[in-house]
Amino acid sequence: MDAAAVLRVAITGNLRSRQWRAGHRLPNRREWSETYGIGRSSVRRVLQDFKRHGLITQTVGGCTRVADKVRVMQPGDTLQFWGWQPGHPALAGRGAPVI
Repeated sequence: MDAAAVLRVAITGNLRSRQWRAGHRLPNRREWSETYGIGRSSVRRVLQDFKRHGLITQTVGGCTRVADKVRVMQPGDTLQFWGWQPGHPALAGRGAPVI
């Protein structure tokens, strides 16, 4: 699993477990980058995916927070969120990721 996917799993896990609740302030891009060993542009793309799905909010020059109304994703939603379809190489031999 690539580092960006590991970051997605970590964020999704924190949302699903409700460790991060509405309004929780997330680490900045530099912190994510250092923690997961990926470039800031990769972190930005991962966060954009979560923002596009309404799971986080971002303010220009501000911070990233968990959205006020977060719908807990189900495993099938996770596959669609990542753009994976049955037969995707990342799923080979593993079945659907459980988050």
